[in-house]
Amino acid sequence: EGKFYVWSKKEFLDVLEEAGLNLEDRKRILRFWAVTQRGNFEGSNILSEPVPLSEFGADERFVQKLAIARKALLSRRARRNRPLRDDKVLTSWNGLMISALSLAGRVLQEPEYTNMASRAAEFIWSRLYAEGTLYRRFRDGERRYAGTLSDYSLFGGSLLDLYRATLDPQHLMRARELADKMVSNFKPENPGAFYESPPEQKELLVRPVEGYDGVIPSGNSAAIRLLLTLAHYGYEAADYVRLARHIFSHFKGALFEYPQAHPYMCMNLFLMHDIPREFAVTAGSKDDPQYKKMIGHMMERMDPDAIFVACHAEMDLNHAAGLPLLEGPIPEKKDTALAYICKDMACQKPEPDAEEFIKKVS
Repeated sequence: EGKFYVWSKKEFLDVLEEAGLNLEDRKRILRFWAVTQRGNFEGSNILSEPVPLSEFGADERFVQKLAIARKALLSRRARRNRPLRDDKVLTSWNGLMISALSLAGRVLQEPEYTNMASRAAEFIWSRLYAEGTLYRRFRDGERRYAGTLSDYSLFGGSLLDLYRATLDPQHLMRARELADKMVSNFKPENPGAFYESPPEQKELLVRPVEGYDGVIPSGNSAAIRLLLTLAHYGYEAADYVRLARHIFSHFKGALFEYPQAHPYMCMNLFLMHDIPREFAVTAGSKDDPQYKKMIGHMMERMDPDAIFVACHAEMDLNHAAGLPLLEGPIPEKKDTALAYICKDMACQKPEPDAEEFIKKVS
């Protein structure tokens, strides 16, 4: 990368001269792209535009000359050896991206972010999950390598974030399926932290157990979040909480001695000890103004761990009926919007007025 994208002052001027630009044009373009003898990167220049074209005093003629220079520079650069490109699609890293886009799309009300997250999640699910196995990477039309704990936990957690952004129950169902597969594949025989490597990886003498949160969260830290969030949604609550406690217990000493090495795991302690408030909204129609206002307020809450579900009569009821917070009669088309504020699966009296609901939760 350090050679492909940079220019010495001499080569830069030589290319412009070969392109037929006169001395005055070459000097002006040199200033516009801030090219110097000293350079700005190890004696060479990364081209930049410190002053916008509109403020540089550029006329139509200069814009045309700049286009000629750009074309000539690209032509010369194309003759260089390109740096290698890592074009693998990694399940765990895509999980992180899906989570970030889902949260941003929900809170900022940016549908483009949410759509990007949805497309990425569907790609991973359709291309990298097959016959009960989540695979680690995709490249050149091929999925390969059984997924690690990080793949299951980060992608599973991202589906929960995507549910909060879309309210599509399918994402919750898939997250639960991945969590169960994760438990089956990585839970140790005796209570403790989960293994990082898949059982299929026979070449390892010992299956590693990792808890260090470095550039990305450890598989065990992400597993805690996945398990506890699903428990707060009401799925296998006792079992999932017990498994999360076992992971915390395994790393208890490390958390007290080196908390700075386990920030994501420490953050998830809040999920264990501070039960988040739960919100459920039902309506006969997704177009009900009260329903839309209630949902809009829930979506814009800057709370990445909020537990909320929604259901309307036009939803896929096969999925909606599987949401524990919505146990009971599915709303009919004529039903009005109702908002429930709950804690630990116990709900207050439903609120039919959106403004009153917003006051209660603000």
